Amino acid sequence: MELVIKYHGIYAELAGTAEETVQIEEDATLKNLLHRLGELHGQDFSQRLKEAAIFIGQDRGGFKKADLTELIAPSATVIITPPIIGG
Repeated sequence: MELVIKYHGIYAELAGTAEETVQIEEDATLKNLLHRLGELHGQDFSQRLKEAAIFIGQDRGGFKKADLTELIAPSATVIITPPIIGG
């Protein structure tokens, strides 16, 4: 299946793009996707993913914080952004 991945901040810099479409197996989890992205973009990218805030959803249906074991729905959009901190 095809997923749209949107990168923000350092993740866009490391990926060399703010958005890309990635092919992944139909029954993929977020963990599978992150492994695939690490293969595509290298070790530094993969290491920094451990710190990322990651959201999954549909552009018109809203987004939620993702869990590593969650199955990713076909045609989902995944947003990878630096951690959100503050008070």
